[in-house]
Amino acid sequence: MKGDDKMIKWSKNYLMGIDKLDEEHKELFRISDQIYNKVMERGDDAKYRLFLMNETLEYMLRYFKRHAKSEEIYMREIGYAGYEFHKMLHDEFYNMLLKKKADIVKRNECSKKEIAELVGDGIGWLLEHIITEDMAIVGKGISAISSYNSDFEEQLKNVINTNLISFLNVAANVKIINRNYQGEDFGKVICQKMVYNLGSRQIVVISGIEKTFLIRVAEMIYGIDIEDEMDLVLYSMQTFGANFWRSIGQYFVGNHDLLSLSSNSFIIARSIPEELDMLKPEKSLLFDSDMGKFFIASNGKMSEIAYF
Repeated sequence: MKGDDKMIKWSKNYLMGIDKLDEEHKELFRISDQIYNKVMERGDDAKYRLFLMNETLEYMLRYFKRHAKSEEIYMREIGYAGYEFHKMLHDEFYNMLLKKKADIVKRNECSKKEIAELVGDGIGWLLEHIITEDMAIVGKGISAISSYNSDFEEQLKNVINTNLISFLNVAANVKIINRNYQGEDFGKVICQKMVYNLGSRQIVVISGIEKTFLIRVAEMIYGIDIEDEMDLVLYSMQTFGANFWRSIGQYFVGNHDLLSLSSNSFIIARSIPEELDMLKPEKSLLFDSDMGKFFIASNGKMSEIAYF
């Protein structure tokens, strides 16, 4: 990457149609790109890395907090039903940045790989958040799906396809190929387990997405020549994949005042058959696409969790 080329590029596909929020999203992309470019230019200087991260993380924290407040005010003004979950995601991201900054200050050092991880996590989180949660505010995206729908599976498939085309320029041709997925191997997969509490009951969502799918999405976002930036790409796509499924998982478990996320963790792919056997999911869907395979399973019952 040379000259003024941007590694982390803004796209008009990420526009919500709310000028203030769109401009703030653009600025967050610009900050991320600036951090990464600077560390690539002078990243071998340990003192500069530390100075860069202290200064830019402080600015990023202030700017994100201001942006989150803007979104939250807007959501309250329009009476957005997903406000509480959306605010929780903002708080989690802010606290993650805060923790990383505190760790860097405490150790008084920061490696190039840590910066790639930080920027990658940030851009992966931001991109996924915009195309699922933020788009839902304006009635678009995966998070606008209602789980209480007899055509939920078909609707989910269609919305995933539409979103990948609209927001990432990815024509994936997603289709459900197994409605009773039991953990059969389909390659190298990033897997995640989310546990929700609903009163005295636990609702579990287990998901996995093929790594090749994420790499191909990364090529669409960053450009074809990504080999020299693989740390950034892998961190951002891993975070994107994890949060993508958490967003979808929210609509498998519903949007209920008593619902709270108890835990969210990565799990080993080879444990999936055992996990699903213990879970006995109400839905366990395996998808295929031109980009790769992915699955999602939950023990949530539609009659129990639909509160839209």
